[in-house]
Amino acid sequence: GGRELGPPPSATAPPPGGNKGAGAALASWRTRRGVALDISCMPGVELLGGRERELCATSRLHPAHYLALKDMMLRDCARHGTISRQEARTFFRLDASRSLRLYDLWVQLGWVSAPATQKKAASGGAGEAGTAASAAARAASEDGDFEETI
Repeated sequence: GGRELGPPPSATAPPPGGNKGAGAALASWRTRRGVALDISCMPGVELLGGRERELCATSRLHPAHYLALKDMMLRDCARHGTISRQEARTFFRLDASRSLRLYDLWVQLGWVSAPATQKKAASGGAGEAGTAASAAARAASEDGDFEETI
C-alpha cells in the first residue's frame, strides 16, 4: 500500500456547473460600475466641495482616497511647478480616465498648473504669443534675415 495522499477530488475540481460565483460577482460589479457611489456618510466628505463630491461619486472614489490623491498631486505640482496631462495619466495607480478626470478638475479649479503649451492647446489655439511669433518668423524669412540652422 504505497498510496499517495493528495487533496481530495472536490478540492481541485470546479463545482458542478462551473465557477458561477466569480462570474456572478463580476457581472454584478460591471452593472454597478456606472452607478454613482453614495458618499454622503463616508469619512472625509465634509472636506470636499460640490464639484469634488460629484467627481468622487461618479468616479466611485472614497473621499479619503480622493483627498490622499489630491494631496499627492498638489505636493508634486508644488515641487515641480507643472504637471502635464500625459504625466497625470500615469501619476496614480488608477485607470487613465479616472486620473485624467481628477487632473482636469484640479486644473479647472487652479490647484494644478498645466504646462503653457498644454494650456494653449486646451484653449483651442496657439494664443496671441504663438500667432505673433509665427508672424515674426514669416516676416524675417521674407526679408532674408532668417537664418536656417542645421
